[in-house]
Amino acid sequence: MNFRDGFLSDLIGRPVVIEESGRRIVVGKIGDFVVGHPEDTFPRIDAIAVKTKTGDKLAPLSSVIDYADGQVLLRETPTVACPPDDETLYLVEDLLDKQIVDVDGRKVVRINDLELAQTAGALRVVAADIGAGGLLRRLTAGKIFTSLVERVPRTLIAWDNVAPLHDLNPSEIKLSVSEHRLARLHPSDLAEIISDLSAADAARVVGSLDDETAADAFEHLDSDTTRAIIADLGNERAADIIE
Repeated sequence: MNFRDGFLSDLIGRPVVIEESGRRIVVGKIGDFVVGHPEDTFPRIDAIAVKTKTGDKLAPLSSVIDYADGQVLLRETPTVACPPDDETLYLVEDLLDKQIVDVDGRKVVRINDLELAQTAGALRVVAADIGAGGLLRRLTAGKIFTSLVERVPRTLIAWDNVAPLHDLNPSEIKLSVSEHRLARLHPSDLAEIISDLSAADAARVVGSLDDETAADAFEHLDSDTTRAIIADLGNERAADIIE
């Protein structure tokens, strides 16, 4: 695949083709990308979810011959049905428009696009675009106002500085970062982030931390926020943190 680097929005919706008798036949379009190991520092993309007339099908990235002229050429028609959402990570479905924590910037942000690049022998997610340019890129799909999008400054966060705000239970984690990145923050910074979240998201973040880090953050939260988090955490976990 000759796609070296770019953005997720550059690829979504592009025709997927195969060659038969010297002709290129469209078999569907790119609907999403699948990551099998989201815990990696820079997650590797393992497959393409192709929207076909008979449903979403999986095409391993190894089956991609070329990306050129706005099309993706496959070795053969994809036939395997895509796995359910709860069994794998889909970049569009699970990440775009979702909230994350910018660990270095110490703030809650939203993913507007994802930067992809060929590195370490694979196509990987390398950064989150949280700026207006990412949103414009998705809205225009590279078809119009291209020069305008290129003039908008990029606001990128390297993926190893990203922490998710959902599915932070270690037994269910789907995204690439676990609690240790949030634990890098000073308790007062962590408390400020938690205060900006909904009660459910705040409880998920606190629930992902070790007891000592959570207790330090609690010391910087107001009493109403603390009570709401404790109510969502449950008595047993809350008691461990308070102790």
